[in-house]
Parts: sequence; C-alpha cells; structure tokens
Amino acid sequence: DFTPTKRPQDPPEASGGADKFLRFLQEELMPYIASTYRISQDKTLVGFSHGALFALYVLFHQPDSFNRYVAGSPSLWWGNKVTFEHEQRYAAEHRELPAKLFLSAGTLEEPGFANVQELVKILEKREYIGLQWQSYIFEGENHGTVASAALCRGIVSVFSTKH
Repeated sequence: DFTPTKRPQDPPEASGGADKFLRFLQEELMPYIASTYRISQDKTLVGFSHGALFALYVLFHQPDSFNRYVAGSPSLWWGNKVTFEHEQRYAAEHRELPAKLFLSAGTLEEPGFANVQELVKILEKREYIGLQWQSYIFEGENHGTVASAALCRGIVSVFSTKH
C-alpha cells in the first residue's frame, strides 16, 4: 500500500499500491471520518520507513491532500530512487508547495542517511514557495532505533510556529 512502484519479484498486489491507497484515504476513509466526527480541515500525514515513502509520494503528487507531512527515515532507495523522479516532475510544473514537512534519518542508516541528505540538498535549491520544512539527522541512530525520536520530533516540528 505504501510503495509507488511494483517490484518484479513481488506477487501482483504486494507492491506498487500507493496510488490506490491514496485514493482510499481521499475517497473513503477521510470522508467517513469527516461524516462521523467533528474534525478540522488541517490534516497531517505521518510515516516512517515505507510510510514515509508514501508521505513523500503524496507530497509530490497531491500535496493539498494534507497540510503537514512527517517523513521519518523514508525508504528513498525504493524503485531506483523513484521519489527523486517524482520531486523533479513536480518541480518542473510547480513553484509552490504549500505544506509543512519534517524529514529525518539516523546517521547509521544506509542508504537512508545519504538519500535523505540528497533530498535535503534538492529542497534547499528548489526554494518552493509555501513549503516550510525542517530536516533532522539523528546522530548514532539506525533504522531500528530512530523511529520514536523521529516521529515525536516530527510532530513537534510540523505543529511549531517557528520555521
């Protein structure tokens, strides 16, 4: 559900479902929640690893789906780094990216750490109008140890008035 592309070695429904999952969120889950509960229109998407890969997929395909994005240790290696292609296509058509983003990784994550650093450099150069973002590198943390810190710091970051 979280991955944007299929892997040839996977069974047909085992990968590549990001577009279907986003449609489910937009057309079924979020309308159901809105009709059942009193909610704000301020929406946040939080993900770690493949969930963070999905959050970035949404950010670069339908950014207005959510106001805030937390992407902890995103699996940017997925699909030969397809997220970088998604960002490049988005940038070719848009100067604005109205969202708040928190992006992080641990220094002991490979290739995660290097990939997050690469995306940070791209975002710094793009200077998207409306994008308020922060990145954080967790020293001495690996993929297994960084999750809770990344998600907690990410929530604080995207709800902070300081950016």
